[in-house]
Amino acid sequence: MNSEIRYPDYDRSLLALTASVLKYYGVCDYGHTTLPEMDSLLEVRPDRVIVIVLSGMGTASLNRHLSESDFLRRDKVCDLSAVFPSSTAAAAATLRSGQSPLEHSWLGRDLYFPEVDRNISLFCNRVQGTRRKAADYNVPMKYIPYRTVSERIHEADPSVETHELSRRTGERVRSFSQAMQRIRKIASAPGRKYICLYWNEPDREMHTFGAASGKAHSRIRFLNREIEKLAGDLDDSLVAVTSDHGMIDTGWIYLEDYPNLAGLLERAPSVEPRAAALYVRPGRKLEFEEIFRELFGKQFLLLNREEILDRGLLGSGHPGEKTYDVLGDYLAVAIGDVSLGWKRRKREKEKIGNHSGLTAEEMTVPFIACTGKK
Repeated sequence: MNSEIRYPDYDRSLLALTASVLKYYGVCDYGHTTLPEMDSLLEVRPDRVIVIVLSGMGTASLNRHLSESDFLRRDKVCDLSAVFPSSTAAAAATLRSGQSPLEHSWLGRDLYFPEVDRNISLFCNRVQGTRRKAADYNVPMKYIPYRTVSERIHEADPSVETHELSRRTGERVRSFSQAMQRIRKIASAPGRKYICLYWNEPDREMHTFGAASGKAHSRIRFLNREIEKLAGDLDDSLVAVTSDHGMIDTGWIYLEDYPNLAGLLERAPSVEPRAAALYVRPGRKLEFEEIFRELFGKQFLLLNREEILDRGLLGSGHPGEKTYDVLGDYLAVAIGDVSLGWKRRKREKEKIGNHSGLTAEEMTVPFIACTGKK
């Protein structure tokens, strides 16, 4: 059964939120529409702006696991749109750069790079589905680099101190409690500061156990308590909380089970299982379209590159040099409750909770804010 389709609204998204931050710190070329609610909160001119991104905590999960009186629901300002694809890679790059997915090209976990003729896993610089290094250099950062928000803020105002915290990039923290302590320490010192924490929970629990699982419930309640404590400890600070995407529990279909379709592809799908870039053998596109839509037309939109760009699914701006390449000939965009795999995994279970499609559950995220007093 298909869920409600929700297309991205970049004027009310993580991109707009980041544009508000850039504008606040004097960056002239912030480049995109700002978020009015964030602009209004920044009018009190807080010395410390703290943005916490809880991966996978869409509005549907927030409502499912917390009561209306819990902090993250009580202080919710509004709902926002995820960027598209509703993936960690696309959202993280938007948050770190202030660019739309159209501009930065980091659309999903795995992208095809013709320079090395491989699908590469972006965050670990490995060949997709293996432990092999993609090259003796960082392939993604060589071919799809971007200026970070921190760099742009420093160029506009060197007096602003910026910190990017996460498990993977920037200043690394090993636990959420450690992240909270690190933010407290940074915020306790005088001066203007921008702090961004990107945390991979409850995404991790939802992938493994499901969006409605007890593990996800416990983790969201823990995150709610820790952020409420942090907000209560800080003065002259704006604490904003949002998410990169929501989650939906899915089943799986595997292209290896449909050899008449898989045989028309040049390589394994890339980007994400619910926004799969498909590269079709020369001269076989019409045949591919017909077979794919007959098999999966109720679960996926099959959109070619031009349709993706014409519909504005990746946002506005000047397309990145690699954006056209990484889209494939088609993008299979999930609108139902299945994910698209290449081959069945033999040694590990597939993820239960997933994202990157166009369902309302995946595309709707909360914007929560608390302002400390001067």
